[in-house]
Amino acid sequence: MEANIKTWKLLYERLLLTVFLCLIAFAAIPYGTVQPWTEGFVIALFFALSFFWFIEGCWQPEKWLKPEYKLLIPLLLMVGYCYLQTISWNAGEPISYDPYSTKIALLKLLAYTFTLGALLRYVNSARRIHALISLVLGLAVICALFGLTR
Repeated sequence: MEANIKTWKLLYERLLLTVFLCLIAFAAIPYGTVQPWTEGFVIALFFALSFFWFIEGCWQPEKWLKPEYKLLIPLLLMVGYCYLQTISWNAGEPISYDPYSTKIALLKLLAYTFTLGALLRYVNSARRIHALISLVLGLAVICALFGLTR
């Protein structure tokens, strides 16, 4: 029974990491265009996938105590700083000159922070790290070649 649960957990991790890697590869395509709906769609997908990481962390709290998660602290502080710029203070005006754009940047930063946290959780072997590095380098080469041909 325990071997069966371990197999399912490994399959779940592989599937979620594969979906994350495919989303990272897919995210490069809409960001070539600056259409708001494509950016919103990609951010929503990042949030949706990060939700699985969050649920797993609530289900197994020991998964939240990894030392690698200290990398998320500066990003979460930046999210808090962005949020402080968007709320209204005594004068009734937010600090940000453009609160809407600041909120959009806040959502993007939060989605990327959650995605980094999930990747820190699921990229836990040399093979998975190699797959992530290969994907990022491959995307960089493809984007560079596309930019050169334009």
